[in-house]
Amino acid sequence: MEPARDKPIVVGIYGVPGSGKTFLLRELQGGELYHSKHFSIFEGSEVIDSITPGGLSAFKALPDTDKSQWRQLAIFKIREDAARAHGMAVVSGHFMFWPEEHDSGSRALTQGDMDTYTHILYLDVPADTVVERRKGDTSRVRPQVSVEHMRRWQETEIAELRDICGRNGILFARITCAVPETVTAKVERLLGALELYKDESFPEMTVKSALRTIIDDHRQSKPKLRNMLVFDADKTLAAQDTGRLLWSLAKHHPDYSPGHDPLKAIFGGPMKYSTEAFLQASLMYTEAADDLADFAALCESVASLVILRPELLALLRDAAESPSTGAIIITCGLQRVWELVLERAGLAQDVKVMGATLPCFGQHYELGVITPGIKSSLVTQLRNDHGLTVWAFGDSVIDIPMLTVANHAIIVAGGPSKSMEEGLDHAINRGDQPLRKARQAVFPHEDGSVTPRLDTNALPIVDITSLFFLREVFGHPPHLIGIHTDGIYHATALAASKILATPHRDARIAGHALRAAHQRAGWYLSMTLLSDLLGVEEIPGGIPHVQGNMTTGHRLRDEEGTLIVALMRGGEPMALGVSEAFPAAGFLHAKNPGDLKEEHLKGVKTVLLVDSVVNSGKSVVEFVDHIRGAGGQGVRIVVVAGVVQAGAVREEAVFGAMVKADGMLDVVALRMSENKFTGQGGTDTGNRLFNTTRLE
Repeated sequence: MEPARDKPIVVGIYGVPGSGKTFLLRELQGGELYHSKHFSIFEGSEVIDSITPGGLSAFKALPDTDKSQWRQLAIFKIREDAARAHGMAVVSGHFMFWPEEHDSGSRALTQGDMDTYTHILYLDVPADTVVERRKGDTSRVRPQVSVEHMRRWQETEIAELRDICGRNGILFARITCAVPETVTAKVERLLGALELYKDESFPEMTVKSALRTIIDDHRQSKPKLRNMLVFDADKTLAAQDTGRLLWSLAKHHPDYSPGHDPLKAIFGGPMKYSTEAFLQASLMYTEAADDLADFAALCESVASLVILRPELLALLRDAAESPSTGAIIITCGLQRVWELVLERAGLAQDVKVMGATLPCFGQHYELGVITPGIKSSLVTQLRNDHGLTVWAFGDSVIDIPMLTVANHAIIVAGGPSKSMEEGLDHAINRGDQPLRKARQAVFPHEDGSVTPRLDTNALPIVDITSLFFLREVFGHPPHLIGIHTDGIYHATALAASKILATPHRDARIAGHALRAAHQRAGWYLSMTLLSDLLGVEEIPGGIPHVQGNMTTGHRLRDEEGTLIVALMRGGEPMALGVSEAFPAAGFLHAKNPGDLKEEHLKGVKTVLLVDSVVNSGKSVVEFVDHIRGAGGQGVRIVVVAGVVQAGAVREEAVFGAMVKADGMLDVVALRMSENKFTGQGGTDTGNRLFNTTRLE
């Protein structure tokens, strides 16, 4: 149920007589917000007094049906005044009057009120405080009531108002007043936030701006950022629902009862998954705590109960370490809870959260909501505005819009869900923008059962821990690479590398045996780091299987668009090993950059510059500059070497600075060496490879 957007914002301030409504209005009139915004403040009884013939005293003598008519005229006048002023009206009112000797109270709320109010804030003051205030109030005559009656009166008003508001599309919030000095500030911040929502584009504009800041920060630390993992939070990253956990801990809330989820009542009601429903959910969260300290403690308690799925936690950590991939959580739940979850996992600096924020517990007029439409819009922004490939992970129907616009959609299935099955079936088969090529990651349910969504033909199962999947996402499996920072990949610490590098360093080995060792190293680097870095693709048409049928085969991604350049003469043996691994790639000998002509680069997507040793990196820099100037601006370049001197790739070095600045340049090496020795004569690698030491 979406309220009309041209309807003026009219906020009702309710509470039992003696709860402080009049005092609150006077405080608001003296506050900064009232003078800086378009606010009108009305005492309901004063408006009735001004329009009723004979004033308030005459009104009190009227029969109930006539009183209802004048009350409606009063609220209509307030609504018209707010519409003319294009601002917000804040009105104090009474829901019911209930003498203690009566079994029930008489309701003062009219149909006109329900048609006019957009929000109702209820001042929930402790019953004993209200009773004491009424006793000490000498400005007006009020009958004295017991604390027990006052408590019953309040509970009845809260329950009935919450129900009425839910059925009429009015947003409701109970303002806890256990700490009197915080009430005005809490209400003022909330009103400031609600006023911003007059503009229906405000929620989306706010989060889009926040996302731009997050991506700008990411690019500062990751200049080569190309991919973004986008995760829903509740029931996706963890099996738990933090909203449900929060209400299980907020036992002082009047709506609390074991097993009851107030948020489910909101989204299952007339508002469904509208923007107003998510605003109502945020307002409901404000009721769970009395002040900032209480709210912070509650969030800490909820976060401490969250157990991240190990497989997805590993993905988050891999993204944090990857130079080309980032991760972000976009949740309809509370942002603060998930920030704390990430803090406990040591990921708060690397993975940011976008979720619901509450103005009652902050310094600014901030009421953030994330809706299904906003999730979709943010993923579209990541793709179109920031040029990123997006992998989206979600579990529920409110994630489907986000999953649909992502480059890659992963459905997290952690148990039976009829609504998700129906939503996915519609999205795949009947949606305006069909959900294509989605896959599902299946996790055990609480009872240990495993239930895939739909069927595995419509949604194939993917193992998100497999090397194949990690290669898809990151271009390489992060945990397999010895060291990978800022485009530098080397296998120094791996056992295979140590064995393969031994002949290179053995002074007794030269000529054919050394060339063979270099060729083996080139093949090894191609089969491990290079293929992980560049990725693979299926061979078109498949390959003939030994059993007679066709089956799936793989090769280097864009292998036919890859050019292997052997930097002569020392790079040739290793380049031959690379060529053995990638037989469809082109092969070129080059002693000088000029040997690489512009026509050599036509149709080429990747250039592999292969050399045995990179000392200062000077010659490699010349080749890269030449390629970029010869029509290869968009070509990916990978320098492949047996050994690279560590000093050459440090940021202060010319080559190192180039690698860091060029988003399409990487280095792959068998090992990294801190030894600054440059071979000459008998120790020169080229002479050893070709037995020419005697010529020096």
